[in-house]
This record gives sequence, structure tokens and C-alpha cells, in this order.
Amino acid sequence: MKVGNKVDLPREPKLEPMSGKPTQPEQVSSSAVASTTKSEVGQTTFAAEVAGKGPVALTAESPTSKPESVQAVSSRPPEKANARYDYVVIGSGAGGAPLAARLAEAGYKVLVLERGDDKKVPESKVPAFHAAASEHPDIAVDGEGYFVSHFTKAEDNRRDPKFVEEKNGIFYPRGEGFGGSTRMNANIFVRVDDVDWDRLAQLTGDPELNAANMKKYFQVLEKNEYRPLLKLLHQIGKRFDVDMLRNLGGHGFDGWLETTRADPRLIFEDRQLLRIVYETAKYSFTNLGGLGDKLKRLLSMFDPNDDLAQKTEGLTLTPMSVSDEGRRNGPRDRLLSVADKHPDRLTLKDQARVHDVLLDENNEAIGVRYYGPDGKLHTEHVRREVIISAGAFETPAILMRSGIGPEQELEKLAAAGVKPKVVRPGVGESLSDRYEVGVVVKMKKPFELLKDLPFKADASDPAYKKWLETGRGVYATNGVAIAMQAKSDPSLPDPDLYIFGVPGRFEGYYPGYSKDAVADDHYFTWLILHENKGDKRGRVTVDAKDVDGHPDINFMYHHEEAPRDSAPMVAGIKMVRELNARFGDLVAEEVWPGRDVDTDEKLARAAETVSWGHHANGTAKMGRPDDPMAVVDSNFQVIGTRGLRVVDASVLPDNIGSFIVSGILQLSEKAADDVIETARAQDAAEDPTTRLWR
Repeated sequence: MKVGNKVDLPREPKLEPMSGKPTQPEQVSSSAVASTTKSEVGQTTFAAEVAGKGPVALTAESPTSKPESVQAVSSRPPEKANARYDYVVIGSGAGGAPLAARLAEAGYKVLVLERGDDKKVPESKVPAFHAAASEHPDIAVDGEGYFVSHFTKAEDNRRDPKFVEEKNGIFYPRGEGFGGSTRMNANIFVRVDDVDWDRLAQLTGDPELNAANMKKYFQVLEKNEYRPLLKLLHQIGKRFDVDMLRNLGGHGFDGWLETTRADPRLIFEDRQLLRIVYETAKYSFTNLGGLGDKLKRLLSMFDPNDDLAQKTEGLTLTPMSVSDEGRRNGPRDRLLSVADKHPDRLTLKDQARVHDVLLDENNEAIGVRYYGPDGKLHTEHVRREVIISAGAFETPAILMRSGIGPEQELEKLAAAGVKPKVVRPGVGESLSDRYEVGVVVKMKKPFELLKDLPFKADASDPAYKKWLETGRGVYATNGVAIAMQAKSDPSLPDPDLYIFGVPGRFEGYYPGYSKDAVADDHYFTWLILHENKGDKRGRVTVDAKDVDGHPDINFMYHHEEAPRDSAPMVAGIKMVRELNARFGDLVAEEVWPGRDVDTDEKLARAAETVSWGHHANGTAKMGRPDDPMAVVDSNFQVIGTRGLRVVDASVLPDNIGSFIVSGILQLSEKAADDVIETARAQDAAEDPTTRLWR
């Protein structure tokens, strides 16, 4: 595996100012749009191979006509023809890592540029330490994460007790190092709602993005370990070639990401926690969904990732991206594993902060410029494509520094040397997130399960030692004891709330929150997540005075988005209060929002003041090429360019599901198919003699 910072210093290309105006959205012709039509060269995608079909070789009968946008590699600019790598992938999180791994496995040479200094952090592997990992200086972006605005007006932001004056913002955890933020998330692995994929397919006009097709990518990546009967039937189906027994429930059993659920026996070690789980189960069966919902939840074993659970309300046992050995697993493990197997194809470079993507006079991506640990600007040319997977904050910043973005933003950046190349008004716009609040109660007695647990990677801690030796115990869980999926309004067609309970005190993100969460074992928190679909108002911009620094991030919450958009959270708080009343004899007091917050109006004000999110998306949204606010097409290609794609949460035109990481992983797998298909079409377009001597 090639991991390191030492690089050759290729000669820096001269970036001459472009003559004329940058490409405008309405000026982009079908041939200029890097929107490669699905090629008909008879190639089988990886997903099809996983489904049991072998690769289909090109034959004399295979169509040879190519879409207009497919160019043979040998006819590309000389910088590309002589490049060391076929692909440069910027970012190694949920969007970049699976894609890079797939490209390397397909035989292409790939360079992954990761902005962070990749360090091993024990807290990252322990599921129960995810909060501590999110604040760990060796994982948090630049040692501290981001600080963002929820509102445009300073006084609105300052009303939030989480606001940090010296940072002029509210803490937003993001991770760096190989794996990115998946190194420190809460390991919650919940499938995206089918309706969201179908909506994306409709928005883009691409049926390959519908739920039925995207399900195969869920199956490609998942290695389910918590549905043993379905796993057995899947293995029988594979052994005897019985398709109807494979991937039952929509699950995957042969993928690279292990999924499990917390050991239910742990609940029986704490009578107080057992009572809460029992009352939650009763409440769910009594108050949520109709008879059909209840039967489907029961038949699906309360699995939100089962086909039967789609569109239903009820009790939920939350799946985790935790291995059967009790370790966090994810894109980082996938990337490092492939790099170990194919060191000649996959090169990983950390401490590489990308400044921009180099575009030639035809707006074709020919390379990347990045700052290394020496502080110098380095250039790496690329043979085929540059793929940006830097996340919803950094991806639009890289695009704007590359001369791709809203006209007014590019004009501001001209003083910093940014040359306008392609005007796309949607870059940095449509920043979205889902809302979250936490109803916190203090119990009369401490939770026995948490007693004397330091939640530190300390070998003298018996619980940590047990986890090290067996992968079992409290530290092998992410803390989620029980959950419900519900509709905030009975008239809604689908659930829009995910409500889950965790022992501990959690009132959002602020410096030091991870220590406060486990400082006292008397607390219990109900987290209420509202999917907040339709949020499109936030914005990410680049500071012209510090173009390579953290971008300016404003989510434009609540009243800046839509009136009364906190109503679903108010409904969720009222549900939780009803539930808490069922075990009220165990509760000493409600800490947040507090019993004096006793009307819908007061609850709305409280929720709008302190709500938060951590699933940012939408800043390079996907759409049809004729949509002026679209940044990428349905093949992830940046509209108005060639050889440049975006594959991460930025491309989502709306919030998807309650937890988006599974969806980003699916998009990464799909993007790999799209990229490989384009490469094969390019190679097929090449003169056979050129291929022979290349």
C-alpha cells in the first residue's frame, strides 16, 4: 500500500487567463455537457456481476457507435495522455473511498488525495466512543471541526446556547484522515426511503436512480450479520441457484460493510433501561401505525432496512455499521484493504489539501493542484477523470476555486486569482440538512449499565478490556437502546420522524459535548430527527481573503426556510412526553425543554433556538442539464465540463431518509459503475493500434 506525503514535483503549468466570458448555463450545448449517455458497448457492471452474472465481453456484434461526448483517451490533451494516474479522487469518505476502491479493483491506477493527516485513533474503532472520536484532535477537521451559522442574523445565532463567540459559529463535527467523517459518526446504518430514490429519478429523468435499481447497490455494499435466517436462505439460494431466496428483505449478505445490531441481552443488565424499552414497545404498538404497519414491523423483526418496513410506522431496532467483532467498519477499511491488495493501482496520499482542479481551454479536467505538508503547491495530472468527493462544505469550495460557480461568487474570487471557467449558479447553493433536538430527562437513579464507565481507551478499564478481548459489552454498541419511526402528522404518506433513546445527556454539538454526555449516569435523551425534506435555502461560499481556508457556511434554518417548519419537531416532542409519562415514576425532572415550556408556541420557539443537524448535503446538486441550478447530471458529471465528476452528499437535491450515509455509499457504488462504463466506452472508441502501443 502506498501511503505517504512525498511526491515528485511536476512542473507547474501556466494558467493563462481565458479570453471571453465563462461558459453560461444557457450556452452549454449537448456536446459540451459532460453527460455521457449510457454506453451500449455490452459491458456488465460490477453490480450485475455480484448478482451472479458473469462479465460480458465485447463481440463483433456489439454496437460500436459512441455517444458524442465519448473521446478516445489517446485523443485527449497531452497532459492527460502522459499522466501517471487514470483517476484522481479528492476525498476518502463515504463518497470517495468505495468509488476509488472499485476503480482500482477494475484495473485502473487511482490516486486518492486526503486533506487530513491520517493518524490511528483508538477511539475511532470503539462504537461507544463515537462522540469522543468526533472531538478528537487527530480526527476532527483541522483538529476542531467546522463552526457554522444556522441563521443569517448574528442575534439569531447567539440565542443558541451552543454558539461559540470566539469561533463566531456553532460546532459542526466533521472528520478527516482516510474514511473522513465515517471515522467518527454514530455508526447508525439505516436505509434511505424508497420514495427518495424515486423522487431523484424523477427529478433527473434517469430511471437508473429509482429505488428498484438503487437497491442493488445497497446489496453490493452490505454484509448483513443480524438477520441469520435470511442470511442462511441467501446462502442456500446461491448454492443451488435459486434467485427467490437471495437478498431477501432487500438485504445484502456478500458486501464489504458488516452490519449488526446491539446485543439485546445488555438491556437485561439494567432494570431501569429495560423498563424504558418495554414502555416504548407498548407505546409503539398502541399509538403508531395501523394493523398492517404492526404486522410488517413484526415480520421484519423491527428492521428499518427490510423491504416490509418501508412506509410503515412503529418500533425499530437500529442497525449499526459495526462488525461482528464489535469494531467500527466502513469506507476506511474498504479503502485500506484494496490498497493493501493492489499497491500498484491505488495510491493514498494524506495531508493533501486540494486548491483547485485544472481545466484546459475546452473545460476538460486535466489535473489537480494541492498543498502538501511542505506548504508548497503540487500538481498531479490525470489520464481520465478527476472526481471530487470532499463533502458538502469543501466540494463547492473546490469547484469555485476552479472557476466553476455562481457568476457573482466568481467575480468576488477574481481578486484571489480565480479565473472564471463555467458559470453554474447552483454551486454552493441549496445547502440542506435534517433537524434534530433532544428531549433530556434526569432519572431518579443512575443507569446500572453505565456505572463507573469512563468511556476512554484505557486498558485499566474492565469494559474496555472486555471489548478489546471479545468485541462484546457496552462499548460494542453505539448507545442506541430503542427507536421508533413515526409520522409527525397522520395525513403524511410516509414517516418523517426517527426517534431514538440513548442513556446519557445530549443537547447538540458544542466543544466538550462528548465529555458532558457521559459525565453523569442519571440522564436519558430522546433524539428526535425530522427528515426536513424540501429544505433548499442554505449556502456555502468561499472567503476571497482566505480562499483555501474554511468556507463560510450558513444553513438558513427555520424562519429563513419556511414558516412553521419546526411543527414536526414539536409533534415529536409531544410524543416523547407521552412516552416518558409511562415511566414517570422513574423520572426526577425534564431538563430540556423543561416543564415550563408547555405550549406549542413555546415548544416551537425552543426547538428553533437549539436544533441542529449533521447530514449536510445539496451544494452541488444533481439535476437535468437544462436546469440552471443543477451542478452535476445523473452520471455525476459536472455540467459544462469534461472529465470532472462530483460524488458525495453535495449532489443530493434534497434530504434523503433520516440518516444519509447509506445513501451516499450507494451513490458511490453507482458512480463507480458509471465511471467504469465511460472508461470502457473511451477505450472501445480508440484505434486498436493505439491501444496496442500505449
